[in-house]
Amino acid sequence: MARLVGIDIKKVYALTFALGAAITGLAGGLISTHFVIYPQMGLPYTIIAFCVVVLGGMGYIPGALVGGLLLGVIQSLTATYLNSGLSMAITFILLFIILVLKPQGILGKGIVE
Repeated sequence: MARLVGIDIKKVYALTFALGAAITGLAGGLISTHFVIYPQMGLPYTIIAFCVVVLGGMGYIPGALVGGLLLGVIQSLTATYLNSGLSMAITFILLFIILVLKPQGILGKGIVE
């Protein structure tokens, strides 16, 4: 649709990639002021982001929002009432249950191939 109305798609892709890379670099610079810098410092955030996307449904933005809110609440409650070390285990248990019961995601509108 965008190409039909005269928008250069390649420029839009390049701009969004550059904007995402700039935001990622800024986030890395800001978080490095509070934590020790090492090569795998972003891995816990990547794992949580992967779980949010799979919980919400691949390719479905409102589902990812619901998945992120649900996962954040569950991790906070687990860290508060049980043990903070169990929050990641509960995350994977929830991910496993959702994948078994609803492979399309929480709202059931994700992509399944």
